[in-house]
Amino acid sequence: YLITWYNRYMRLIITEKPSVAKSIAQALGKYQYKEDYYQAGDWKVTWAYGHLLTLKMPEEYDEKYKFWRLEDLPIVPKKFEYKPISKDHKKRLDAIKKLWKEADTVYCATDAGREGELIFRLIQQHVGIKKPIKRVWLQTLTPAGIKEAIDKAKDIGHYDNLYQAGLQRSLADWVVGVNLTRAVTVKQHSKQVYSIGRVQTPTLAIIVRREREIAKFSSKTSYRPILVFDGFELKCEKTFPTEKEALEFVKPIQEVQLHFETKQTKDAPPLLPSLANLQKEMPWKAKKTLDTLQALYEKQLVSYPRTDSNYLPEDMPTQVQHIVAMLGDSTDKQYAKKPHDPKRIYDNNKVSDHYAVIPLTKPNGLSGDEKTLFEYIVKRFLSVFYPPAVNTVQTVSCEYKGVKFSTQRVSTKDPSWYKHFPDKIKSDKFIPEVNKATVIDRKVEKVKTNPPPRWTDSTLIDAMEHAGRFIDEKNLKDAIRDKGIGTPATRADIIERLISVGYVQRNKRSLVPTDKGMAIIQWLEEHGMGELTKPELTAEWEDRLEQIAAGKERADKFLSDIIYWTQQLISRTNERTL
Repeated sequence: YLITWYNRYMRLIITEKPSVAKSIAQALGKYQYKEDYYQAGDWKVTWAYGHLLTLKMPEEYDEKYKFWRLEDLPIVPKKFEYKPISKDHKKRLDAIKKLWKEADTVYCATDAGREGELIFRLIQQHVGIKKPIKRVWLQTLTPAGIKEAIDKAKDIGHYDNLYQAGLQRSLADWVVGVNLTRAVTVKQHSKQVYSIGRVQTPTLAIIVRREREIAKFSSKTSYRPILVFDGFELKCEKTFPTEKEALEFVKPIQEVQLHFETKQTKDAPPLLPSLANLQKEMPWKAKKTLDTLQALYEKQLVSYPRTDSNYLPEDMPTQVQHIVAMLGDSTDKQYAKKPHDPKRIYDNNKVSDHYAVIPLTKPNGLSGDEKTLFEYIVKRFLSVFYPPAVNTVQTVSCEYKGVKFSTQRVSTKDPSWYKHFPDKIKSDKFIPEVNKATVIDRKVEKVKTNPPPRWTDSTLIDAMEHAGRFIDEKNLKDAIRDKGIGTPATRADIIERLISVGYVQRNKRSLVPTDKGMAIIQWLEEHGMGELTKPELTAEWEDRLEQIAAGKERADKFLSDIIYWTQQLISRTNERTL
């Protein structure tokens, strides 16, 4: 009787990673580690390893697809099928299935996003056993955050649209990747595989086009005259073709009438960070930032990392003040209680699935990259409550023959949030105000125009996030202003993918396209597939996936459009000769 009663009320939680499973078990109370799960009272907590299942490849549907032929394209299975990624992944699936069978209710606690939703739903389909299922939407891995998320767990059906967005993304990437990779590779008559991807190809095109700009760039040198006074210098706003001309222009100047202007400027604190913000700010690879942030999340030190928001929900001030009390000083606490501009912090309209990355508690013994990243997140967090810093800017100038010479000095009057970023505090000594000043020397500086810089992880993440800047047509540019290539969770992986397939290599911090990367973009542009290299198409697809997640677009319509578009590209390519 006792065994029957216990089994009837056993609840199973499935997480995306083993470390998250342990955190949940700890939050549920006294727990034991078993071979395939943790047990805490009538809860069992088990885990996946990220994706456990992957789409089958064409040759697994029909052996004829072992040979890559244009006449077989496009390949679109009547029904897409999945398989375990490896023997270890199958073993994990078997363990989950056994626990699932015993459970009364199953809780999905995979990462709170469309990819985490897809991971769980594929496991659910593989297991094939109907049970009541609830969705745990984790924002933090603190015990309080976990308990709150479990208490608020909703029926899994509430997230069906999110699952469809993840599923259609997966199927669309298969259709595009499999078919266009085969088409391009066959047409190239090459032993190399030329990988094509819905997101990776337009990202590669951004890198390649910058390299073309650099190759075409012709540097020009000009010369800027400088007037030297006692204690300061004024630079000319005009440059000259030769050093001689620059010196001859200022040679007659003996004394000048100075003009002084002093004004105050305000510098607002940065918003709370999203994942992309942190990837731009950290001095290392974007993927490393995500991995380090994930480690901090799993240690219950920061909120959910894969977010594109810079704001918090409007019901969080009490929780935020508690965090500030742990991490800040008395002034920080004062401003957190009465923020200078609450709408720059709390705004439900600017929070979708996840809010900004914030610290959650004081760590115990962090070191290395984790310490660096956590301390930066804390500084951003504590800064956001403060009023703008105030700087006093002194501009000193003079004119000669209608040409302006000037310099600026900056001194911080009110550091405000600069206290958390002391390197921003300026303390220039202002130039004494006099009517006239005598020129004691004249010199010239060489001004050389430089090519546009190569992309780095940081600048490319920003470019992917704001794809609209690469579009010339104004209406389309405006239409995708807030859309990007890829998602916050995938952009770093796309960069690593481009490197792994041999299209891009790193030169220190710069991302440099290889000959193979340059060649494939040129080939696509010349053979009827240039559309695939343009950011607007991919940005529109990402927007449609968001519409599917919001229940505003039919999932099957999106995939049918992708299939039709792929078929059209292949037809166009077949019409052209090499």
